[in-house]
Amino acid sequence: MRFKFFKKRDGKVIVNAASLEILVPREYFDTDIAEISGDKLIVLGIFRFRVRMDPKSQPTLYTVNIPSPLSIQYSSEHSLREAVGKDKDKIPYRVFTLERGDVFLESETIVTSAKNVESFVKLLHSGKLPTMVYADVYRQYMQVQDDNETSLGVSSATLEAIVSELCRYEKDHDIPFRLALAKAGTTERDFEMVTLKTLPELTSTFSGISFENVNKALASSVNNKRKKKKEKITPMEAAIRR
Repeated sequence: MRFKFFKKRDGKVIVNAASLEILVPREYFDTDIAEISGDKLIVLGIFRFRVRMDPKSQPTLYTVNIPSPLSIQYSSEHSLREAVGKDKDKIPYRVFTLERGDVFLESETIVTSAKNVESFVKLLHSGKLPTMVYADVYRQYMQVQDDNETSLGVSSATLEAIVSELCRYEKDHDIPFRLALAKAGTTERDFEMVTLKTLPELTSTFSGISFENVNKALASSVNNKRKKKKEKITPMEAAIRR
């Protein structure tokens, strides 16, 4: 890791800043993506952190993308609920603070495991991947398999299709981001990830009420009707209407 706020010592990556705060969504702990083991945080290396080079400076936000569990010894912990980065909604975090001289990584060696791929897929399908460039979402999907010597046994075209449906235009979630990219002034970062569970209601009212959150689907349908949005007719709905 070639950053001024890190330095290497005896094969370890050491914090070289006044403070480094690791922002771990509480949901990570509910889905076995993070845990506390003794005095260490064990977490899949896909998270955001912020750094203060000196105690009075404003923090700068960064993202870690290492598809392997990291074992991190921290100095203190506190809770936080806020919108971080491009997030619009405030979500609860557990914040782990490291100070100058603390060990951020015991080793830069990636420990390969199929569980790392499973954890990545959980983050992707729940729309919880930290902000990145659109093209990098698919690249990381493929890279996490290579780095962990694991194959999902799914064609690259299928994985591309999944990513393209989960990534939505930030100004209108009804529009897949791949289509919004054609708009003038749109950049590769102007997207937001949605959960796999929200896709049915974005497709049509029929798909939404056929899934698990009927109330939300009906509310979405009423909203679409008010905006006079045209809905897609799913193959099953077309068959039923015959």
